[in-house]
Amino acid sequence: MIVGRDLLTDRPGESVVFYAALFGWQARDGRLWRGDQPIAGLVPLEADLGWPAHWVPYVRVPDVGMAVGRVVAGRGAVLAPPEETPGGVWAVVADPEGAPLGLATAGSMAPLPMELWCEDDAVRGFYARTFGWTARVADMGALGAGWGLWEAGELRATVLRSPLGPPACWVPWIDADVERAVELDRKSTRLNSSHLVISYAVFC
Repeated sequence: MIVGRDLLTDRPGESVVFYAALFGWQARDGRLWRGDQPIAGLVPLEADLGWPAHWVPYVRVPDVGMAVGRVVAGRGAVLAPPEETPGGVWAVVADPEGAPLGLATAGSMAPLPMELWCEDDAVRGFYARTFGWTARVADMGALGAGWGLWEAGELRATVLRSPLGPPACWVPWIDADVERAVELDRKSTRLNSSHLVISYAVFC
């Protein structure tokens, strides 16, 4: 299951302002919080890397090393090898389309639905083989047909052919006042190229 997520951005200060205005989230201890629940880690990106801001979900697995092996066997890539910390073992990998995701033995952030936007939704097979998830056709409403990834009768994530084209990325779904969100986004500097979906409104 997805037990956490990071927001990577080269403008973390402005990101904090943006998400505070949009959802009332607050930043402390290197995380974004909704009340007393952590929502996401806030990870600064070096601007000279040229990477766009993006979200990285973390999937809990019993053995990170074995999961990394399945990722590589499924034509994925290792972005950060397994590392042991006081909070458990973690690693960062990428699926065959390059969408990054984390692997961790522990995690307890607040639930937040995550959706994979990809070029070819056949990538769902990678997640089925890597994590044992089952793919089922899902009606994504205004965004069209997609796939749900299920485990033990619970929806873990959804997969959709990206309406914006490549690169593949993970997108959180967040409940909020859509009209207010649209107005705030219009006034913002569009500092986040990390996508998020509010109902059927897409923000970049």
